[in-house]
Amino acid sequence: MVRKKERTKRRAKRESEIAEATAAFGDVERGLLAKMTREERGDYSNLNHLAFQFLAGHPLTEYAESLRNWAFANALNGGFRDHHDEFHHLVRLNLVDWKATRLAILEACKIFRMQGLSRTGRWALAYLLHATGESSEAVEANQLVEDLTKNREKRDGWRLIETFCATDLCNPSYPRPANIDVTVEKYAAP
Repeated sequence: MVRKKERTKRRAKRESEIAEATAAFGDVERGLLAKMTREERGDYSNLNHLAFQFLAGHPLTEYAESLRNWAFANALNGGFRDHHDEFHHLVRLNLVDWKATRLAILEACKIFRMQGLSRTGRWALAYLLHATGESSEAVEANQLVEDLTKNREKRDGWRLIETFCATDLCNPSYPRPANIDVTVEKYAAP
């Protein structure tokens, strides 16, 4: 009984978040959503994963708009598992027509480059730009993500190695890190 109440509470909260997100849509986003199929029967994230597996190894250019729509739907409500890594791998590791697919995705995501775009549309654009694997688009995507998350609480990294040193010690061109003495003392043998 407690689990059901908690699940109902979480679902109501998520429905409220989605309603708030769709209320912020501009005309282009509302038009895109209206063309998409809405399905309310469970978690489709496994189907996303399966679709990406089926598409792997095939030309993707003709699916650029569908990939854009997936990114938009996922930005709105990604489900329990979002499969961003699989999406990125599908596009980045496309050996069949990567260049043409990249250009088609960039063309398809032009609708997300309008002024007044909602957070959902900007997240979708960031997903798509990251997926291309092109460094200039990754820079733009990172700027979008930085802007979208600027009001979030910043957390320290979860990996211990991030507390050891302020720079990459494996890179000889990096300057001596300011916290190296603290790290040496902390991990010196007694």
